[in-house]
Amino acid sequence: ACYPGTYLSSGNCLPCSGASYSVTEGAGSCTSVPLGYQANATKSGLEICNVGFYRDSSVTTCHRCDPGRFANTTGLSACYACAAGQHAPFCGSCIGCTPPTFSNTTGATVCSSCSAPFVFSSTGCVACGEGTYRVNAYACIDVPAGYEYYNHGIRACSPGSYQPLSGVWSACLPCPAG
Repeated sequence: ACYPGTYLSSGNCLPCSGASYSVTEGAGSCTSVPLGYQANATKSGLEICNVGFYRDSSVTTCHRCDPGRFANTTGLSACYACAAGQHAPFCGSCIGCTPPTFSNTTGATVCSSCSAPFVFSSTGCVACGEGTYRVNAYACIDVPAGYEYYNHGIRACSPGSYQPLSGVWSACLPCPAG
């Protein structure tokens, strides 16, 4: 008689293959493994896919979710994309982005941060307004008098020049003669 994990075909015991198994002696065929499960090593029973793993019809064993996706219960046939505002740098679980980082797409593997001239807001990155520059990840302030806007920041007017106004992106002016 054929043992569990095999089936009888033309008088021969053949092993179950792929995503199939048999639990009885003398089985005439193997049974398809349901999605979210895999056959055990001897193909004589089932193992449920663990949290963080899935099995769909394209694979024969449970596979780890890709980064940016998760499976929060056992026996899943698919992994789900992390929601906007979250990321999954590793496989299987989503983590919220902590300010000043964000994710405004689903399935993110990393959180993004804003670079100058942008600052963090609850909706993502926003540009600093006219006459202002970024001082940190959250704030823009007016360009002070005596400085000019330069390369998304500010620099002091060089000797022989000045800027009498604050809150402008104008270049420093040459000092008048005398």
